[in-house]
Amino acid sequence: EVLTIGAACSIESFRESLSELYPQVNDYLQSFASLPIRNGASAGGNVAGASAVGDIMPMLLALKAKMRLLSHNGERIVNCSDFNIGYRKHILEPDEIIHSFMIPGPTANRRIFLHNQSRRKDMDISAMSFCISFEVDNNRIENCSTGFGGMAPQPVSSHELEHFLNGKLFNESTFNAAAELVPSLFSTISDMRGSAEYRKIVASNLLIKCYRETK
Repeated sequence: EVLTIGAACSIESFRESLSELYPQVNDYLQSFASLPIRNGASAGGNVAGASAVGDIMPMLLALKAKMRLLSHNGERIVNCSDFNIGYRKHILEPDEIIHSFMIPGPTANRRIFLHNQSRRKDMDISAMSFCISFEVDNNRIENCSTGFGGMAPQPVSSHELEHFLNGKLFNESTFNAAAELVPSLFSTISDMRGSAEYRKIVASNLLIKCYRETK
């Protein structure tokens, strides 16, 4: 029911392991830097860097993953959604390390959509990322969870978007309405990776793309 992956695992091994449960992870993490970097960098290192884009963290948020933190005083299990507390800031104590990630397995009705938006396929910093997971039961959306990177000082879930989608019919009209809602949910900034307006437009369009790829 839960896949546990050690934080020292390379990003490439992280991709290979997790894509056995969620095939969408394969393409999502193949857009992360290049193969030599994915073989050398660790999943825990990426998360501990507390980047605003995050790459891995938005995906963990959408999958409702947890983290095991370890220190000389013992361990604690935290939701990934509680880890980042600001730009380049997290809840790790000075003597703590990220030990592992615990990712729930898929369910029969669960659908996920993962996307990194960047100018180049390899060797680029993503402008933004959007990840979403939800179940469809009797053609209605349930248990929706989201993860956005590059839309706030840290990777975040949009509880407003989740609340909007939960209980709605799983159809194109619902996702079109959600796409119109997205720009009002974020106050992102412009930087060298893309303008705030660009990020909001992309995020809106990805809601529509999500429906078309998961229907």
